[in-house]
Amino acid sequence: MAAEALNTGRQGVPSRAGFWRRFAALMVDAAIILIPLQIVVAILFGATNGMVQGAFGFTFTQCAPLENIPVGLQPAPPDGSNVAVECRASLFGFETSRTLTVGVETVSGNSTTRVFQTYALDANGIPSSSVFDVTWVAILVLFAYLIFMEAKKGATIGKGVMGIRVVPASEPQV
Repeated sequence: MAAEALNTGRQGVPSRAGFWRRFAALMVDAAIILIPLQIVVAILFGATNGMVQGAFGFTFTQCAPLENIPVGLQPAPPDGSNVAVECRASLFGFETSRTLTVGVETVSGNSTTRVFQTYALDANGIPSSSVFDVTWVAILVLFAYLIFMEAKKGATIGKGVMGIRVVPASEPQV
C-alpha cells in the first residue's frame, strides 16, 4: 500500500507510529463519531426540554456561581452547603447539558476540602431526577467503532488519515 511505503524505516521495515501521530488519529476518530452524536444530543436537549442530555467530546462548558442554593433539592445537599455552581455544556452554542453542583467548601490553612452533590437540570434550570444522560452511550459507540474498525480493517479512518495501520506480529516484514 502507498501509506505503508511512506512510513517505512530502514530496510523496508514499516516504522512504528509515535505518540503524537496516534493521538492525532484518535482525535480525528473522536471528531468523526462524537460530533454527529453531539448534534443529535443538542437537538434532543431542545426537543425534550433538557430531559436528554450529554456532555462529552468537543463541548464547551461554562460555569457560574449562584448566589442562593435552591431549596427542595433531592437528595438533599450536604449539610452546611455554602457553594452552588451551575454549568452549561454546549456544542457550537447549542446546549447539550446543564448541571447544578452544591456543596460545602472548607478552607483550613493551605488545604481546601470540598464535599458536593451534583444535580441534573432541565433546559429551564430546574432540577429533575428524570434526566437521561447519554454520555455513556457516546463512549460506548466510540469504543465499538475503534474496536470494529481495527479488527476488520486494521485501521480506523483517523489512522488511515495519519498513515497508520495495525498489523499482526506474524505478518512478514516487507
